[in-house]
Amino acid sequence: MNTIANVPTNTLPTAGFTKLVDPNGNPYPLGEVYPKVMGQQQKALGEVQDMQREIMRTISSNNTLKARHDAAQTHLGNELHWSQADAFSPNMVASFKVRQTLRKRSRYEVLENNPYLKGMVLTIANDFVKTCPKLRITDSRIDKVQKRTIQRRWAQHALEISLPEKLWQIKMDKVSAGESFLIPWTDLRLQDRDDPSPLLNVQVNETDQISTLGMDTTPYSRTPGQPGRPKSTEIDGVRLGNHGEPTHYFKLDQHPGDEAWMYNGSVAKMGKWIREDQMSHWFRKDRNWIRGIPEATPSLPLCAILRRYTMAVLRAAEFAADVSGVLETDGPPNESFWSTLENLGQAVGGDSFPTESGMFVTTPWGYKLKQIDAKQPMQVYDMFVDMILREIARPLLVPFNFASGSSADSNMASAVVDGHIYKAGQEWERYHCEMKVLRKYTKWWWREATRIPGYFDEPGSNNRSLDQIVSENPSLRNKAPEHTYGWSKVGLDHTDPLKVANAHTVLHEHGLITDKDYQENVMNRSTEEWQEQHEEQREFRDAIGIPTVPSSGMSQPQDDGDNSDNTPPSKNKKSDPATA
Repeated sequence: MNTIANVPTNTLPTAGFTKLVDPNGNPYPLGEVYPKVMGQQQKALGEVQDMQREIMRTISSNNTLKARHDAAQTHLGNELHWSQADAFSPNMVASFKVRQTLRKRSRYEVLENNPYLKGMVLTIANDFVKTCPKLRITDSRIDKVQKRTIQRRWAQHALEISLPEKLWQIKMDKVSAGESFLIPWTDLRLQDRDDPSPLLNVQVNETDQISTLGMDTTPYSRTPGQPGRPKSTEIDGVRLGNHGEPTHYFKLDQHPGDEAWMYNGSVAKMGKWIREDQMSHWFRKDRNWIRGIPEATPSLPLCAILRRYTMAVLRAAEFAADVSGVLETDGPPNESFWSTLENLGQAVGGDSFPTESGMFVTTPWGYKLKQIDAKQPMQVYDMFVDMILREIARPLLVPFNFASGSSADSNMASAVVDGHIYKAGQEWERYHCEMKVLRKYTKWWWREATRIPGYFDEPGSNNRSLDQIVSENPSLRNKAPEHTYGWSKVGLDHTDPLKVANAHTVLHEHGLITDKDYQENVMNRSTEEWQEQHEEQREFRDAIGIPTVPSSGMSQPQDDGDNSDNTPPSKNKKSDPATA
């Protein structure tokens, strides 16, 4: 029997009527509740009231919300607002039907019909990729010559398979559809080249094709008297291991939205399972869900509001332009008078007649022609659109001047400062892409590249070949050497490039940044590459008779012993990475 503070729950009063029952849940007969109604009325009534008060105290002490947070209170004013709040699990929130609906609506707005969102997402994807990330080998087991060779080969292969374009596609999919998938495959077209290269290529798959269409394909085992439990958990095309980690993905042979799609009655016959190490799955994990939802989801209702408001303003403007004016009178219409007007005919309330541009119009006695006063929200239209646009752009970390495509209402400093939020978001997205996409791609490429004899050999080089290094380090056979990635810079540090260069110079002169910091983080090139370019430039200038520019990029005083600018000689000889 359920109890609350040793009081049976079946004794709790119902709304509007307090029902007294015994410990077994049976109602007290009136004769027992009031045994001596006639003789002991006051005593019996007091006992009943005491029992009622005890029950109400029990209910109050156990069921009343004790929280003092305003957001935890529910009352008539906020009950409707919080009616959609739920306690569903992450995977229930991102179920197959929910994600399918959100994908369709997100693509409708982001990719097809909303110019603001389309422009924002294009800006995000373009800034994210820029040209193409660069591989930087940092493994100490590999010498400098081999590092440059590996980096050059990686960049060459990335261009052959159009890796920048595919990174751009998966970024667009991640924003508009919530997740993206990259699958390696063998491209035999790459073997026709004189220079042998890996046959690795990667394919971008939309999230719709990585699915079991909401059907459960997990085998069940039943024990007598117990409900069936799956031997392994599957969530819409993702098979999970014992600790909830993805182990396999189910790829449909055809896109469910293709015209040729034919359902043959069994999900298992429509595709195949692919191991997790042969699949790159990239999505934002706001909660611990297995499948992602579109990143523009919070903005979608606002897009509908913006479109409805725009159409309402347009309809009001069209109505004001279509209706030139109305005839109004202080008295009742004189129908007999209207019948004498040749041009107006039998005009009654609701009729219309044409007017000519540039002409005076005469009206009947007692009537006056009044032009329509278009009272509609044209004056606040720009303000409303700007506010809605700020809300739409906020979940995507896009500043207002980027979302609107104009910085007319911003000064230069505020435009740059607002861009820092956007830049920080892009930096995290790039790092996340490295973890989930690029490292897998590099691993696939490295495994195949190291099995091509002489692929990393440099003609005329006396250094050890990479084949020897790999044979001496077996761990390099299937695992790529330690590495990072370099990306082109996003946005501006300041609108005045001279101030940025001076700031970098000061930091460099005081030892707060090194040549490597500046070249890799700002110029997106290695220090060795920068030094080689300087040497090539010096040799070229000497060959054609052009004076060599100092390494600092600034004219320096002659060393005649007269230090007229009172600057220590050591400071004059410092290298300026910003202008080099």
